Amino acid sequence: MIRSRITFLVETAAIGRGRAQLKGTVLDSDGNGVPRYVHVFATAHSAAKKYMKLEYVKKVLADSDGQWEADNLDAHSEYTVIAYDPAGAFDPVIKAGLKPEPME
Repeated sequence: MIRSRITFLVETAAIGRGRAQLKGTVLDSDGNGVPRYVHVFATAHSAAKKYMKLEYVKKVLADSDGQWEADNLDAHSEYTVIAYDPAGAFDPVIKAGLKPEPME
């Protein structure tokens, strides 16, 4: 049973490489922000979109309110993120198809 969920504040951006970011909030089942590790992967698809390749980009830690951000991402790439509980008490949560927004 998945007892945590992750939400993201992302939007599409058309800017240069390395000047985009993903931001999000990791929430528990009651809607409270929780600190979790978030792994960021660049996503590449085969020409026929039959296969997906993930390339590890970085790991970030959400703060005590569950807020996290991954900076200096390629604005032209698509990303998949996985949030997990380092204690192993909760199942990991995956969100795919994310496009970064311009860095603030």
